[in-house]
Order: sequence, then C-alpha cells, then structure tokens
Amino acid sequence: MLEQYYFLILPLYILICLSFPELNVILFLFIGRLHFEPRLGLFDCFSLNQINFAILLFHFFWAVKFHKGFNQVKFSGVSVYILLIIWLCYSFLFHSNNIEYAFDKIISIVFISLTSAMFLVIRFQYYGTIIIRNFILFFALIGTGMAFIGLFSLTQGLPDQRLAVLGGGPNVFARIIGSTILIVSVFYRNIKEKLPRIVIILLFFGLFVAQISTLSKGPLLSLILVFGLLLIVFNQKRSFVKNLSVTIIVFALVISIMILFNLSERYFLNPFDDVSYGSYGTRFQHFRDSVEIFHASPLIGIGLGDFVEVSSRFTYPHNIFLEILSELGLIGILLFCSGLFFFARSIRTFLKYGITGSNNMINYNKILISLSLFMFLNQLVSGDLMDARFMFVFIILSTILGKELNNRIVNE
Repeated sequence: MLEQYYFLILPLYILICLSFPELNVILFLFIGRLHFEPRLGLFDCFSLNQINFAILLFHFFWAVKFHKGFNQVKFSGVSVYILLIIWLCYSFLFHSNNIEYAFDKIISIVFISLTSAMFLVIRFQYYGTIIIRNFILFFALIGTGMAFIGLFSLTQGLPDQRLAVLGGGPNVFARIIGSTILIVSVFYRNIKEKLPRIVIILLFFGLFVAQISTLSKGPLLSLILVFGLLLIVFNQKRSFVKNLSVTIIVFALVISIMILFNLSERYFLNPFDDVSYGSYGTRFQHFRDSVEIFHASPLIGIGLGDFVEVSSRFTYPHNIFLEILSELGLIGILLFCSGLFFFARSIRTFLKYGITGSNNMINYNKILISLSLFMFLNQLVSGDLMDARFMFVFIILSTILGKELNNRIVNE
C-alpha cells in the first residue's frame, strides 16, 4: 500500500518516532500488532508497526543501560503480571491446540503491553511527570485526528453503517475516541486556558458523534459510567448537585446525537428478539460455553487460545474473566485478580490522599485510573486478550505510577 512512497515515509517516520518515544509507544499500541500489517506495508513482508517495535526496543534498552532505569523502579504489582505471563507460556507450550492464536496472545501481552508499560515507567523514574503528560497528550492528539478523519468519512457515507478509520475495527476505534473524551474532560481547565470555549464545545460534540457512530455499545456504556465516576467520585470539589447536573446534560447530549443521526435503533435493541441476537444473545451463549469449558478443566483451563476449539463457533467469549477462566483455569484467574487487587489498592489510596493535592498531580493520577477503568469495563463485554493491550498498559501504569504520584501528593 505504501511501497511507492517508502523512500519518503520511512526516514521521516523513523526520525519522528526516535525523537518522541511516547508517540512511538502510542502508535505501536494503536496498531496493536507485531506481525506484518498489509495496510501499513512498506515492503512485501515489512510494515510500519514493526518499525515502531524496533524503535521501542532501542529506547527500552537505552533506558535500561544508560539511565539505569531498573535500579529505581518499584515493581509493586508487576510481579503478578510476570507470573501470569509465565502461566500463559506454560499453557501455550503444554496445552494449546490453536498454536498460532495462542502465540499471538502471548506476543501481545509481553511485547506490546508489558514492554510498553515498563518502558514508560522507567522513563517516568528518570524524567518525572512530563512522561505522563507527553503520553496523554499524544494519545489525545492522535485520537482527535482519527475522530475527525472518521467524521469526514461520515460525510462520504458508510457502506456497513459502522464508523471506523484506517482499516481498523469499530470497537477499537470507539475505545480510542472514548479515551480521548476522558482525557479532554480531565484536562478541561488546562485546555480552556488555551482554546476558546466554542472550540472546546465543538471538539466534544465531534468526539461524541464519532464515538456514537461506531455503533459499539460496550465502549459507549463504559464511557458513560467512567464519566459519571469522574464527575461524582473523583471530583475534588464534590459539588454533588452540579456534578449530577453535568452528568445528566452529557447523557442528554449522547441521546440527542443518537436521535439526530438516526443511530438510536442499534443502541436500544430488544435483547430478546432475533435481530439483536448477534449482539446480546451471543453473550449468553458465551457464558454457557465458558461454564461448560470450566467444568471440563477447572484448575488449569483447556489451553491458551482454545476457546474456539470447544465453543459453538466463537473464537473468544468477549469477556476477559470468562476467557481467562476457560482457557487458563483457576490459576490464571487468581493471578489476574491479584493484579487487579494492586490496581484497586492504588484507587483506594488516591481517594484517600490524592484527591486533595495539586491539580497536575491529581489529573495525572485521575486520568490513569479513568483510562484503566474504561478499558477494563470494555473488556467485560468485548475483545480478547490481544484487545486488552490498552487495559494492561493503563492498569500497570496506574498501579506503579499511581503509587509514586500519591506519595508526591502526600509529601507536598
């Protein structure tokens, strides 16, 4: 696709990614693949995402060798994910039948999620909160750009009636746009100082239109829930009436956009009729299949990636707990829940101490927690372990950096 322009694209792309490590991580996460991507191909078997991975490894080993990053990193909670990866590898080597799919899951968690997260943690230990700022800023800028590319495609008509851009799927696109909305919301006061209010209103409107036009119910519901948490639970002013009013206004805006663009039918389908079975009914089937698979091998699971071998035509159950429980058993789910425990503890600490600190520290911590919760809620209704790359990155960052941020807030 890009072969004829590679002599122009390749040097520029490499230079930009080398100069902005956090941008390189964002691009790598957005693409979410390590193998050859035809839509990003430069040669017959080489694509831009593989350049991102090579640059990430270069940055990672440079940080470890010259910044001595691991000497300062406190691995609170990360050891649990390392144990989970070891269990994934064991299941892959000794139990998996669907070898290629299982291997892709391991690659995604180890080389996309864990490597990206640990690189950002090392950078944070050396450079401080500017790393979080850069990471969040690049995420929001690229997410906004993708949203407006999607809005432009809306004006051209959508053959399948679900909005997505650059060859990606609508669910991942909806997660990116939802995350961008949360970032803009958390840093609204900072943005308000630099942009006119009418521009911010149009930005919110455009983002919500793009989000709703994906016709992905899971990301929209997750966004509304986390948005409510931001206003009611994580808001340091704690003006309940005002926060509730804003929540109602946002909810009304979402409904209005659905009606305005004639998108309400899909979001309010009857879950028990034949039309909506592909969206709602299959979730019940996933649950039944997962329970049957768990009964067959409760302790170690049936093998990584093998849900499709036993279920009725589905590759994965669209719920991260059901996926881990059926494929990795009680051992896998225990390790995963242990990681969530450390994350929950960081939220508890933030609510106890962090919510009264300086605005920047609060916002950095708040956005990491919000994005983690948003991605986690998404994984309850859609996606597999490869789609969970955003969730793992944000939860690891929130667990480790959240503790550091809370300590700084308390010591201020």
